[in-house]
Amino acid sequence: MKVTITAILATSDHDGYCSGSECEYKTERMEFIIQVPNEMNDKISEEHYNDWTKYLPTHNLSEGGGSNYCDLSNECVENGLYKHEYKYTIISIEFVDNK
Repeated sequence: MKVTITAILATSDHDGYCSGSECEYKTERMEFIIQVPNEMNDKISEEHYNDWTKYLPTHNLSEGGGSNYCDLSNECVENGLYKHEYKYTIISIEFVDNK
C-alpha cells in the first residue's frame, strides 16, 4: 500500500560551526509518497497521524561541526526543539494505492 503524507518539518539548526552560532527555528511543508510495509496494511488508519512519522525519512542537520557550543533561539525553545533537532508534524494522509 502507498500513501501520500503531507507534513511540516520543523528544524532547530544553523549553518557553519557551532561556536557563536544560534540554532534557528525553521519550518517547511513537505510531501512524501511512502510504501507501507505489507505487515502493516491491516493495522493502519488515517486517524493516528503521529504513528505515521516512523515512515518518514530521517532529516540530516548540519550539526555545526559537532561542538554543540551554540545557542537556541526562543522559537526553538517554544516549539520543544533542542540543538540540532527536528520533528515532523503530520498534516494529512491520503491512501494512494490499496494493491
